Amino acid sequence: MKKTLLAIGSIILAIGIIFTGCSSANLGSIGSVTNNPTDNPTQVVVSPSTTTTSDLANIEKDGLLYMVEEEKLARDVYGYLYNLWGLTTFKNIQSAEQTHMDEVLSLIDKYGLTAPSTLDEPGVFTDPHLQELYKTLTEQGSKSLVDALKVGALIEETDIIDLKLISKLILTTQITMI
Repeated sequence: MKKTLLAIGSIILAIGIIFTGCSSANLGSIGSVTNNPTDNPTQVVVSPSTTTTSDLANIEKDGLLYMVEEEKLARDVYGYLYNLWGLTTFKNIQSAEQTHMDEVLSLIDKYGLTAPSTLDEPGVFTDPHLQELYKTLTEQGSKSLVDALKVGALIEETDIIDLKLISKLILTTQITMI
């Protein structure tokens, strides 16, 4: 049982490291997205420009707004699991998810979109599907630490699938970099 728990924890930790280690900041300077070496090395800085929402297709606008709430879902679930179980891995991944949210928010700002008003309210979402998913994931993760680790693995797997799907639909280079 202890070996299984450690194996699952290691998998989640590896996934978290992959996500933070493979952030778009590691791509260097492309277009107006740059890595600011004086800041956190995984933080992306989007240079201001005159870009507007008319430069985006509707699917890209919807994709950005969905992505920020999906990152929020992951951040909020990991925060909930950390508060419940005290496993530092959950706190570390929660911080990485916040970084991902910040990256998407920089594009939302750049393109003049309005971010969901619930981003600062843990566990509250404008998308009803994500609201229900938060409830389901936190209930599942509350059963045991092993279940919490399984929830973490599911979040990362789903995030990868969703990001691949969205990246196939998005035309704007700066969005696919995030």
